[in-house]
Amino acid sequence: MQERRRSPRLKQKNRAYVTVLSSPDDKNLENKTYSCSTEDISAGGIRLSLPTALPVGSNMEMRVVSKKPVKTFWHVGRVVWSGRGRDGNIDVGIEFTQTPESTLKLWQELIREKLARK
Repeated sequence: MQERRRSPRLKQKNRAYVTVLSSPDDKNLENKTYSCSTEDISAGGIRLSLPTALPVGSNMEMRVVSKKPVKTFWHVGRVVWSGRGRDGNIDVGIEFTQTPESTLKLWQELIREKLARK
């Protein structure tokens, strides 16, 4: 099977906080914030493990706290896929859509450094 991802993934657990900005299929989720963790990260998105399902197409703001180096990143993205994770939580694939260019450059640099050390 051919890899369809644009960027390599790096398996990594980081603390994350997600605020749902819009959810066309479930308006009750809007403006709610969830504490969660990343499962993997890449230059253009992340996979989160959440305690609740978020419909595909939902838009969110995310605060991700990387461990090494300890740094906080703010991203805006949308759910592109969702499914049950192995731990019973919901795994959600997020594509970054409106992350500021300066933040995105720092994030991509962090990913490159971590991949180079792998």
